[in-house]
Amino acid sequence: MRSQQFVRWAVLVGSVGVLSGCSSYYAYYGRFQAETSQGHMRDAVIAWYTNERGDWSLLDSEGTAITLQTQCSQRTLRFAPNALCSSDKSKIVWCGEPGKDLDWKGRPITTQDQVCGEIRSAGARNTGSGVADLGTTIELTIQCYPATPVVQQGEETLNFDYIRASSVPYRIRVKKVEMGSAEDRMPELSEKGCK
Repeated sequence: MRSQQFVRWAVLVGSVGVLSGCSSYYAYYGRFQAETSQGHMRDAVIAWYTNERGDWSLLDSEGTAITLQTQCSQRTLRFAPNALCSSDKSKIVWCGEPGKDLDWKGRPITTQDQVCGEIRSAGARNTGSGVADLGTTIELTIQCYPATPVVQQGEETLNFDYIRASSVPYRIRVKKVEMGSAEDRMPELSEKGCK
C-alpha cells in the first residue's frame, strides 16, 4: 500500500517537474559606441533577462523587454515582441511615441502604430524568434529620430536623444551571464562629457 502511494507521489511530482521544467535565469548585456541623432559619439547599453527552460520542457523560454540606454540621455527605448505597433507579433520592436519621435523622413509620429526599431538575431533572416532565442550577437535597426533631442527647463538641460537612425543594422555582441553570479553587472554609462 505504501509503495503504491509512493509511486503515485513520484508520478505526480515528476509530472509537475516536466510541465514546469527547470529554469535557468540569465542576463544579457551589450555595450557599444554609436553616433546620436545630434552627431555626438556616445556609449550605449542594451540589456534584457531570460528565463530559459530545457528542450524537454513543455513550457517555452521567456524573456523580458529589451532596453536600450544611450549615454547622457534620460530616455530609455524598450523593444518587445507582441508590440501594438507591429502587425507581425513575432518581431521584437520598439514603437515610436506621438510627440516624442519623428519617422525616417522627419515627419512627426501621430499614432501609436509606428515601428521605430527592431532587434533580431544576427544573420538570421527569420525574425520570428522570441527574446529568449536571440543569442549573443544581435542586429539593431533604428528607423526614427527624437522630435526634441534636448529640452531646456529653466537652467536645466534635459537630454532625450538616442542613437542615430540607420538603414544598416548595428551589429552588437552581448554577454550572457547567469543572474546573481559575480559577472551579473550591467555596464554603467558615464556622465563624463555630457554637459
